[in-house]
Amino acid sequence: GGTSLIDRCSLRRRAMLEFTRSRYPAAHGGRLKGYLEVADRFNALLVIGLLQGLRRDEADTEVANQRIIAGLREVGLAALRQGVELIIKPVNHLQVGFNNSLAEVQQLITAIDVPVFKPMLDTIHMDIEETSLTDAIYSCVRPCAFM
Repeated sequence: GGTSLIDRCSLRRRAMLEFTRSRYPAAHGGRLKGYLEVADRFNALLVIGLLQGLRRDEADTEVANQRIIAGLREVGLAALRQGVELIIKPVNHLQVGFNNSLAEVQQLITAIDVPVFKPMLDTIHMDIEETSLTDAIYSCVRPCAFM
């Protein structure tokens, strides 16, 4: 029998766990850390997108990003201890107030400074936020998850 394209390209199949909106990860770090055990059990990637919050939650982008960075750093350190990869996906500005483009997500990951984070290439959201999908993809400076 034939082999699948995924097998021929040596791509890893992984489950992805994604959870719904919350004000800030800093306020729900315990909740996210609780999901790490499930992600570890199923060798799944834990996807963070909608959890960043909305502009009405915090009008000051700098304050919001500091809260997001602090919360995700705490979760990232716990994920590092458990060996779980965390994925941050840029979500369009109609659904999330912060870090909507791939470049913004890459800056966020750099600021968090914990090696378990990767950006996600989610073309549904990227099509809204990016002026060029290919330029955004080529600009990715670290390995990406994709959807």
